[in-house]
Amino acid sequence: MNEFQIKQNLDSHDQDWVKKVYEQTCVLFYWNHDEFELWTTNGWFSLDEMIDDYENESSVQNPDLYKTVEDIVRLIKSLPGYEKKLLDSNVNGISKSELFVNVVYNIWEPTLYATAEKYKEKSEHLNFKRIVFEKNGVYYNLEQRKNITESLLTIEVDFVERDESYVSIPLSRHYNFEETMDYIVKELSLNSDPEYNDYSINIYVHRSNKKVLIPKTFEEMKEFVSKIHELRDF
Repeated sequence: MNEFQIKQNLDSHDQDWVKKVYEQTCVLFYWNHDEFELWTTNGWFSLDEMIDDYENESSVQNPDLYKTVEDIVRLIKSLPGYEKKLLDSNVNGISKSELFVNVVYNIWEPTLYATAEKYKEKSEHLNFKRIVFEKNGVYYNLEQRKNITESLLTIEVDFVERDESYVSIPLSRHYNFEETMDYIVKELSLNSDPEYNDYSINIYVHRSNKKVLIPKTFEEMKEFVSKIHELRDF
């Protein structure tokens, strides 16, 4: 799909198209250098990733299909993963958006600064992507050293200088919000610990407890995405 052509189509149609699409979908359809990303308070997916869910991808890949706000709204709402991946949901009393926003401000940001202070130029970095719910998810338990299959609330996070990794929270344990945050810190710390891996990762995991705002409006969402780009580029 020629995504740049879609951007050109939309820019020529309505300069305010990003805001109008967000107001109708709760998705920030964000142009990032050379591709579209779909941002919500649960995290983000590339447009390519979302279209991969279609059984017949070619049916939606013609850029001439997308010239107006209505066209993009229709595309987003028709995506197979729109409700499951993009919209917020509540799992065991915890909303995906509440958890992801708190991870950004109360784990990712303080870990970034604590790591820089401890390791300085040898610091390594995290990149939190999103939270997804998997009914029959599989995760590797570092303490038990084996794969486990069960319902999961999964946080996808990159160890930037290494490779992709996942912090998976087993829902059967019925963690409350505080326990869930503590579990994430523990799992990230285990991933950085040479006792559980064949190498040491220079990341010092740290958690704060500041009160955060869950973005609702277009301006709040833009500010949230800007914060994530700031942490990525640190």
